[in-house]
Amino acid sequence: MTVADGPVCRVDHCACGMFHVAIGPMTLRFEPAAAESLVATLQQALLARTNDAHTHTNSALAGPTFTDKN
Repeated sequence: MTVADGPVCRVDHCACGMFHVAIGPMTLRFEPAAAESLVATLQQALLARTNDAHTHTNSALAGPTFTDKN
């Protein structure tokens, strides 16, 4: 049974308990605990990317940094 469908992937949950994640022509099968771990890891990566983008934006707004070489 399809439990989620988006522009990039589709997620099915079957009677065997596995999640089937279809991404284009490829399908990955996950046990529920592995699917939860995957979600947590992807959230961590997206948060890190967002934090990194904010850091770069904030440092660009602050202007150049000068150090005393004496």
